[in-house]
Amino acid sequence: MNFSYIIQLPWLVKLHNTRYVDRFKLFRECSISSVLISICFISLTVFLKVEDPSRLFLITLLGGFYLSRLLLWFIAREALNLYRKRGYNFRTAIVLGGGKNGLTLCDKFTKDNSLGYKLIGFFDDNPELKDHKYYLGSLPEMYKYLENNKVDDVFSTLPHTIGDEILKMIKHTEENFAHFYIIPILKKNF
Repeated sequence: MNFSYIIQLPWLVKLHNTRYVDRFKLFRECSISSVLISICFISLTVFLKVEDPSRLFLITLLGGFYLSRLLLWFIAREALNLYRKRGYNFRTAIVLGGGKNGLTLCDKFTKDNSLGYKLIGFFDDNPELKDHKYYLGSLPEMYKYLENNKVDDVFSTLPHTIGDEILKMIKHTEENFAHFYIIPILKKNF
């Protein structure tokens, strides 16, 4: 059964490196993974001409494997969430834009430690936000801040209308070894 893990190793690594996985997605991914491993295992037993196991044995083995794997994944994710809630295994983050989306993102990072982000603050050109607890400065000040401080992730909630400036920010962020994420602005038109 160990050989059948090799086929889906990149997929498993991607799932475990995800910062947030809800329980339903974890259940679905574990189910798909277990089915793929079962198919590989049965194919290998047929291909290698291993003694023909009984159906009851296969059902018991693969069912037990699925349940134990699902339980292990749930325990591992809950342990990671608990570990993050205690302040370990976090990534530092700044937010660009102090509009509705930017402040919502800041609020999410500060209230849910299980995401694994430690919010440093946000940058925005709106002078009314200068008294906000997490305000770090205007958007041009972000460049100097990235050069002088360690930041893991930069989240942009800026409008697409300043695309050229966002491209400069992406380039500068990557030069300072940080990840840049663009959070789209969703408007509901009814």
